[in-house]
Amino acid sequence: MLTKLEQFKKRNRLRNAHLYADGLIEGYDYVICPISNERMSMIKQNYIIRILNMKPDNYPDIQRVCNKRKDNIKNGLKEIDPILGISKYEIGQIKARTILKQVDKTGKSGYKRKGQKLVRLIWPMLMH
Repeated sequence: MLTKLEQFKKRNRLRNAHLYADGLIEGYDYVICPISNERMSMIKQNYIIRILNMKPDNYPDIQRVCNKRKDNIKNGLKEIDPILGISKYEIGQIKARTILKQVDKTGKSGYKRKGQKLVRLIWPMLMH
């Protein structure tokens, strides 16, 4: 049975094969996790908590988002949808709020489920 980290590495190499191409520049095209040595465009807090099983405060203070991803996000978010007349960022925010407000068959909203998941993730760390 593979550990969470081994599963992540296997998935990451498939999903982000483009980050392992020759000629890419560390810091611009990708960042490297000093714990797993994996290339990523962004090192998220969820990865640190769930995959590395670390507290974010204990993770090394390094660049966590490559510059290319920052540029893509900035440029993409500024684009105005020609039909709605608002930015793609605003569209994404509206969609996220709409989905999180929806109540499932158990009577819980996405916000409620998200809060419960966060408690399940963080509570064990607080108990150490």
